[in-house]
Amino acid sequence: MTCTSCGYRYTSVEPVSSREPVQYRFSVTTPEDLNVRVIRSTQAQVTVPEIGVTIDPGPGCEGFISTIEGVIHRIDAVLDTILLTAGTKERERALALKEQVSLALEGKFPVTIIIRDPSGISSIESEAAKRDLYDPEKEIR
Repeated sequence: MTCTSCGYRYTSVEPVSSREPVQYRFSVTTPEDLNVRVIRSTQAQVTVPEIGVTIDPGPGCEGFISTIEGVIHRIDAVLDTILLTAGTKERERALALKEQVSLALEGKFPVTIIIRDPSGISSIESEAAKRDLYDPEKEIR
């Protein structure tokens, strides 16, 4: 949904049923990998360990269908928001992360995208993605 007046966008993926909890792991090593499709349910956690970012689900969490590039752009947008209010130390950290994000978007900084979804709805749509069952009771980092 997009508002033509103000540009507000809302995208969400709503599950119609649950499946077994799942974890996907995908290594981004080439610029082409940025085009791989990602489906994230409202219950899924997304982690990019090389950048030190974890996106946890919460009450206002929305699901989405995007690409790896889109996920990385979402992280970059959050860093932009942090920079608006950050103190000196936080600002330095956010700027360093933005540099890594920029390199990742160019395919010059390999990253791993991990999605853990207790509803089993999320996926990374690539034959190179590793899919495993996930036990939400155990914290796997």
